[in-house]
Amino acid sequence: QYSSIRKSTTIGRIYAVHISNALCFYLRVLLNHVKGPTSFKYLKTFENIVCETFRDSCIKHGLLLNDMMWGNTLHEACISNSPLMLRNLFSIMLYQCEISEPLRLWNKFKEDLSQDILYRSKLINSESIYNEHIFNLSLIDIEDKLVSIGGKELIRYRIKPFFAEKNRL
Repeated sequence: QYSSIRKSTTIGRIYAVHISNALCFYLRVLLNHVKGPTSFKYLKTFENIVCETFRDSCIKHGLLLNDMMWGNTLHEACISNSPLMLRNLFSIMLYQCEISEPLRLWNKFKEDLSQDILYRSKLINSESIYNEHIFNLSLIDIEDKLVSIGGKELIRYRIKPFFAEKNRL
């Protein structure tokens, strides 16, 4: 009777969202892959565990790339680059790439990223070892680079320096 009306199972459209709008981007990813969502809580739930964010839910659902390629990139860079260059690379990766678990990547490479700071510390105290203060100085340098690149702080990536001070060696 109504030839211009089509029957479809489509409720509406989901528009493209840039990854810089993280909340909407991860919500869109979940809406495209989770069958029959009934609420936001349903979208955040994976195996009866409610995730804190849509991003965490995407990770649990296996909808985001893992960080293996970023780990491989840093591993290869460790072979031939200085810690300063590694921190530059890590800062650029945080800013430009969508690393799913930046804190895990930091923890895996924090000694390589902080090697020159430990060296400078050993010039003052020959018994210096890697510690939270050394790592903090490295994180502060990375944050300074992120702020200069695009005005973003480490806390945006769920990484934060251990101390509020910004003393340098």
